[in-house]
Amino acid sequence: MLKLTIISVDGIGGGVWTGAKSMTILAELKQGENVLRSRSFQRETGHAGFFGGTCDMLHKVTRALGADVGVWLKRGAAAGPAEATEKTTDDPT
Repeated sequence: MLKLTIISVDGIGGGVWTGAKSMTILAELKQGENVLRSRSFQRETGHAGFFGGTCDMLHKVTRALGADVGVWLKRGAAAGPAEATEKTTDDPT
């Protein structure tokens, strides 16, 4: 089972005018109550050329985080040592 926990969200309203938006999640690969592997993922929007609202910006962040978790699982989340927070795909903006 994959358990995802939102650790933090920074998404002050006002779109790009109020700065970057970010989110950190924790992914835990579990079997029953046992955590087999876990890893945190963090993404932040950039400012280059994206003039959308806060919700659109956070939507891009969540899509990128989903891709990051997918890559982590595909690469074999249950194998090897735990990894530090790291981006596995391109910037969401």
